[in-house]
Amino acid sequence: MTATAKRVTAKTCFVVGPIGPADSETRKRSDALLEYIIKRVLEVQPFQMVVDRADEIQKPGLITQQVIERVVNADLVVADLTDHNPNVFYELALRHATRKPVVHLILSGQTIPFDISHQRTIYYDTTNLATAEKAKEELKKHAEAVLGGADGGDNPISAGLVVLDLAQSKNTTDQTLARILKEITDLRDGVRVIQQAVAPSTTTWDTLSAETPKSTLRGLLSEYFDKSATRPKGWLDPQVLADIARTLAKAPRCANCGLPIIGPVGQRSADNAPIHWEGKCPPPPTPASATPSA
Repeated sequence: MTATAKRVTAKTCFVVGPIGPADSETRKRSDALLEYIIKRVLEVQPFQMVVDRADEIQKPGLITQQVIERVVNADLVVADLTDHNPNVFYELALRHATRKPVVHLILSGQTIPFDISHQRTIYYDTTNLATAEKAKEELKKHAEAVLGGADGGDNPISAGLVVLDLAQSKNTTDQTLARILKEITDLRDGVRVIQQAVAPSTTTWDTLSAETPKSTLRGLLSEYFDKSATRPKGWLDPQVLADIARTLAKAPRCANCGLPIIGPVGQRSADNAPIHWEGKCPPPPTPASATPSA
């Protein structure tokens, strides 16, 4: 079989997500996700899929129509939910309506919108090797599962359409089943609201980002400032909080104390792991510094 014939018969994967202008941070992250996570998994065995994205479409014609065709017809759609891009959710809703296999991804530290928060979503970080490798492993497992028929088409839209079909049936049993399914769906939504309200925060230094809820940022950064005794002026301002979080999220972690390293980075002699310069980690917090101040 020729390479051309193989490409024609290969399964296809279409990637939807925020792309952004050339040279923007969004484009750099999107390109890294495509090249080093998605393609590294899906273009090789056991998938050997043809993977492309909207900006890679070469065929002349209306780009919107071609995107819709790929969203509807691709064997697999991988949707990057990062930054909650409205175009992505439009295309994701279209894919959900087809009940065909789809995989969700989102940047570590960002929140999943409520309507699809119960859908399995893979967290990734293109700047963190360990997180990227874990994302690749999860993508492989999830792609195998949905392509194999394991709940690949289960989503809020498909579930709603099933209930609508049953409710419009003239069969009284179908109508009763529709009411039961609707009540179960309402109950599950209520449980998710309660879970989100009472569940402890899972945000850590590894998942910290500018999109982390401000209350969580204040807690983590207050602890950091307690230990480092360095509290920037006006740090409680939301924008300042976000800027500090963005900086700390990209900073290396000290292998000794686990805190981000701001400034010179040393190396631990045993394994060359990053540590605070000259091994001088911040002191532990004291009761007197427990209360945040501006």
